[in-house]
Amino acid sequence: ERGLLDSRFDQFASSIERIDIQQAEAFDARDQVAIVEAVADAVGFDSLNSIVITELTRLFTQLAKDSVPRAMQCHGEDSLQASILALIVGEFLGEVSELDAALVFLRFAVQKLGKGASSSTEGEWAPRLNGAKHSLGWTAGKALGDWGMASKLYAEAHAGRRGLFGDEGKDTLSTARRLGWSLVQKHRGDGDEASLADAVAILRQVSEASTRLKMNQGVVIQADRCLAEALHAAGHLEESRQLYEDVVGRCETFFGKQHRRTLVATDGLAMVMADHTPDSTEEAIALMQHVAAVKAIKIGKNHHSTVISDFNTACLMAQAQRTGDEAWRLLNSAIARGYCNAWHRAVMARSSHLSGLRETCTEAWRL
Repeated sequence: ERGLLDSRFDQFASSIERIDIQQAEAFDARDQVAIVEAVADAVGFDSLNSIVITELTRLFTQLAKDSVPRAMQCHGEDSLQASILALIVGEFLGEVSELDAALVFLRFAVQKLGKGASSSTEGEWAPRLNGAKHSLGWTAGKALGDWGMASKLYAEAHAGRRGLFGDEGKDTLSTARRLGWSLVQKHRGDGDEASLADAVAILRQVSEASTRLKMNQGVVIQADRCLAEALHAAGHLEESRQLYEDVVGRCETFFGKQHRRTLVATDGLAMVMADHTPDSTEEAIALMQHVAAVKAIKIGKNHHSTVISDFNTACLMAQAQRTGDEAWRLLNSAIARGYCNAWHRAVMARSSHLSGLRETCTEAWRL
């Protein structure tokens, strides 16, 4: 458990995605050539990478889940150590798309850290509680589709961090970014224009402050990507597309072309391309299919981020009015793999991209 606390176990998910068996080295150059040829002739490197990543993720996931009960036995159920570990494990489980399990650990962390913050004079409880609410907000949105709850948790965490770190502290701005982004998702489900207006205003402030304060490039990129998504939702297509193109370029330089953050940004660029310039829809579909294929290898076909890319591809196929049932097959596949909570259904009902399917295939749509 001490090792998990010290090594930031939640960062494992992003580091494991960089595994590439083809780049591995052997002590003997002849062995390396032989291994490369054998893998290429058998399963191929993409398949082997996927197998290795899946198995390592499974092993570390079980290790993470088992660590919290042991910490509770060693330090006590209400201890700061067990609470912090539950928070770190919950964050990790969210990253690897074990969302239901992540909810359990993060709710435990919020409950115990809240109890400690209200009864202890130790200084670490309150900052950790804000962090737990921050992480639970994201997970509640992803797992339950309850972006109203997510926004409330982010607002609470933001208020707490403002009190501790000021308006432009790194953690304050991080939670403000997540608050703005959660309001965008809320709008996608319920159409609340006030939430969207607030989101754009918040994310413009976060983007400007992150750049002005010369924060880590990864932090600035995330702020700009969230702003680009909000601008797209608000109909500012030209500004959104320009910002997405800039963000994708910076992601490729800073993270690498196949990093998850690069793929997520490319996903957003493809969507705004199709809306901004309908003639480029086929190009956007090809780009989205590439993103989904890489995600399937790097994080798994059933990971929520891969499912979202497949759903977005189905939307673009429907918008392009492709013949056959390509869009239906992909849409049904996304639903079967988890795109099916109340928020997902609301997004599908409101999506302009899917209007043709809703109108021409009424009975199939109802089913």
